Amino acid sequence: MLNEESLKLHIDRMLFDLKREVFVEGAEYGIEKGKKEGMEEGIEEGRMEKGIDVAKKALRIDIPIHLISKLTGLDEDVIKNIENDEVDNDLKNSK
Repeated sequence: MLNEESLKLHIDRMLFDLKREVFVEGAEYGIEKGKKEGMEEGIEEGRMEKGIDVAKKALRIDIPIHLISKLTGLDEDVIKNIENDEVDNDLKNSK
């Protein structure tokens, strides 16, 4: 039979092991969640970049902004800003 001191050491060891296991599982969960969120952000950035690229091309062939918005999912104000940036770049390049 375990004496009181041995029992206390045994319980302390069990608690330590349990805390370590919870920590490791929590860390693994956090890493996986971070990877997933990072991938989702990357995908969203890629979609945005693709939408911007499509909007630039559509603006060059005079497709109306409201149609570009429907095609790309970009807000019309964003497309207007892209259009203004393209005009500014054209002006800079023509100098």
